[in-house]
Amino acid sequence: MKLLKRLMTLALTVFMVTALTACSSKPKVDPAVGYWKLVDMVDGDGKSGKEDVELLDSLGMYVTLEIAEDGKAVLDMFGETTEMTYADGKMTLGEEVIAITVDGTTLTMAENGQSLIFEKAEKPAE
Repeated sequence: MKLLKRLMTLALTVFMVTALTACSSKPKVDPAVGYWKLVDMVDGDGKSGKEDVELLDSLGMYVTLEIAEDGKAVLDMFGETTEMTYADGKMTLGEEVIAITVDGTTLTMAENGQSLIFEKAEKPAE
């Protein structure tokens, strides 16, 4: 009888640990997922276009990037949208593939020595 109680206790303990582990694990979300706003452009010579971006912002002209968990992405440049796909650190538009890197709250799209630099932002209410 004591052996049966011990086995039941052990089985119950294993069950509870397994259940708690399953409940506490959250699916890992790719750090690129979210809403991003352009803050800088860097040309092939390393020259920053941050002042140009700030001027555009002051005129109400924004460039944003939104990446959804399902891999769909929308680049909005001054109200003109382009739909793309995102997977494994790469943005794809047709045959064109652009590398994406995320460092904390900064996302960089780089191609041919030029970069668009975005910062994580709150999506405005529609």
